Amino acid sequence: TPFSLDQRFSTETALLQRAGLPIPVRPGDSEIRKEGELPATAWKDLAVLEGPGTLRSLSLRPKDGVWSRTALNQVWIAVFSDDDATPRVLAPLGLFFGSGLHGGPIRGLALGRREDGTGYCHFPMPFAQKLRVSLHNRSPGALAFQLRVLRSSNLPREPWGYLAARFVHSKDQKNDVDVEVLNVSGQGRLVGMTEDLQTRDLMLLEGNTRIFVDGARTPVHHSDGHETWWGWAWYNGDLDRPYQLPTQGYTHKDKVGETHRFSFYRFMLGDSIPFKQGIQVCFEHGAINTTQGDYRIVTFFYHRRKAGMIQTDTLDLAGKEDLKSHRYSLAAPSALRTRSAVFESREARAVTGSGHEVSTSSAFTVRILPDNRGVRLLRLSDPTAVEVQQSADVYVDGQWAGLWFQPHYNPSRTTFYNLRLQGEKERWLEDSFSIDQSLTRSKGALRIRIVPRGHWNEYLYRVYSLQ
Repeated sequence: TPFSLDQRFSTETALLQRAGLPIPVRPGDSEIRKEGELPATAWKDLAVLEGPGTLRSLSLRPKDGVWSRTALNQVWIAVFSDDDATPRVLAPLGLFFGSGLHGGPIRGLALGRREDGTGYCHFPMPFAQKLRVSLHNRSPGALAFQLRVLRSSNLPREPWGYLAARFVHSKDQKNDVDVEVLNVSGQGRLVGMTEDLQTRDLMLLEGNTRIFVDGARTPVHHSDGHETWWGWAWYNGDLDRPYQLPTQGYTHKDKVGETHRFSFYRFMLGDSIPFKQGIQVCFEHGAINTTQGDYRIVTFFYHRRKAGMIQTDTLDLAGKEDLKSHRYSLAAPSALRTRSAVFESREARAVTGSGHEVSTSSAFTVRILPDNRGVRLLRLSDPTAVEVQQSADVYVDGQWAGLWFQPHYNPSRTTFYNLRLQGEKERWLEDSFSIDQSLTRSKGALRIRIVPRGHWNEYLYRVYSLQ
């Protein structure tokens, strides 16, 4: 739908204006309120919910309304879903509610802390059978608390995932190796992150964010710096001021001796990143992965351990047997080209591949699972071949399936990181095309035809059946 200045977004505006407020009780909801004390170095179950249902909101407040730095960082929350022996949510309360450095209010839409000290999390937590919320006190002092849990007996529409929150603490990083924030298999959706960061060198903030999904070696998200991942820029200048918005915030900034300290949050409510087979989130520490920092991060995501797609075939254009078994053909002859290059990746390791420039069309047959919910093609290509985008019409068994468009191209792009390690130009790119299940259901094989609208090259295809 085209955007118009006449459009009104009253529903969305009303939602954003509720940032920091309690979730209203709906008909059929039930509420648990309790007070208690968590002894030093102890575990304590706060609530055990029988399912099915969804925990809609969890609020926790120190009885005196004041969060000590010790409580923020040494009291942890753990949430166990259904029959899990290990918690899906495991994080210090500070970062779970926005920051372990900033002890004041945080007015985030999904989580934060109110003026009276109440920490809240509004990320829904669905469960099929049972949900157990616990606290683990790793400090030498007791914590007196007040708890509010709001639950519904309803589950989201299938397929739904369990909320997970993973804590990572990284310091003394190795040169040339990214900070790995998250690496999980299965299917789900990345929805948010909080961070406390300390460094003596502000060049740490020049490190990029790279997010890889479903085995692709090209990141699906690539920021141009650490601070821009959090929606902030112009650090250490007149515009460098903490702020708080419903979906992102820069909550804390100070300097202790020679150490700069920052806190951030980001909720990806409109730009969440889905994955079917796995996800890896990486932070470059500095412009070329050589600057040291102390990262404390909690990543929020919805997750199911069973993969949502299965690789069912591979076509490597360098292999004669592969070409024969997949009945690969070119409408116009093209010489086989061999390249050795690197990806924009976590490491600059040269990869060799052989493929074709396709001027008229190419065709090949791939194996799939008949019981599928669609098919994904993942292509390896050289985006530096010419200064144009790549695009092609895709046909499946003679029917048009859509336009495959790849806007990325750069014949001379070379990252400092890759140059320093390999002296190689960054070349390889992997991108994907999804085929609707109306063209794939109940079939064991597909005949694919690629008809370029301009430039197109192909070196390898991987084929996935969606489940």
